[in-house]
Amino acid sequence: MLNPFNLDMTKMKTMSDSLNAELENTVIEGESGAGMVKAKVTGTGKLISIEVTDEVYAMGDKNDMCVLIVSAVNMALEKSNQHRAEAGMSALRNIGILH
Repeated sequence: MLNPFNLDMTKMKTMSDSLNAELENTVIEGESGAGMVKAKVTGTGKLISIEVTDEVYAMGDKNDMCVLIVSAVNMALEKSNQHRAEAGMSALRNIGILH
């Protein structure tokens, strides 16, 4: 006889594995400086790219460029964290853990 608790744990493990795979393949973008710097991260929060326009290089101020990069990365990570939380809640609703 199957224990319902074990069945729920199996569902949760399957859901977790599926969710992690989906998040790993999701790309989320943050930007700063009106799009002069763009950062892309996965849904799991791994930084995958930074794009800097020629305008940023033309500014000639290394500190300003660093601020724009950090801002874009932080925005992308914040969006990734929010997306991951929403996806997790949705997955838990789908398997009947949350209502």
